[in-house]
Amino acid sequence: MLCSEVLGKAMDDAELEELRAEPGTLEQRHWERVAWEEPVDESFLTWFLANASENDKSQEAKFVCRSLASSLDVRRVSSITQSKT
Repeated sequence: MLCSEVLGKAMDDAELEELRAEPGTLEQRHWERVAWEEPVDESFLTWFLANASENDKSQEAKFVCRSLASSLDVRRVSSITQSKT
C-alpha cells in the first residue's frame, strides 16, 4: 500500500502550475521548489504527494488535491475493513 505525503496549499499558483506541467521524478523532488502553507483546517483542499512511499524513485511524482477530511475518511474505512478480516 502506497502512503501519501501532505504538502499543503501552494502559496503561488504559478509555481503550482509549473509543478503540474513538469512533476519530475520522486528522486528529483520538484515539489520542494513550491512554497506550501498548512491548510487552515481539514476541510480545505490540500495537495498530497500520492506515491511518496514508492520504492522506485525513478517513478514520476503523482499529486492529488483533496481535503484532509476526505483522507481521514478513507483511512478510517480502510482500518475498519482491515480489522474485520
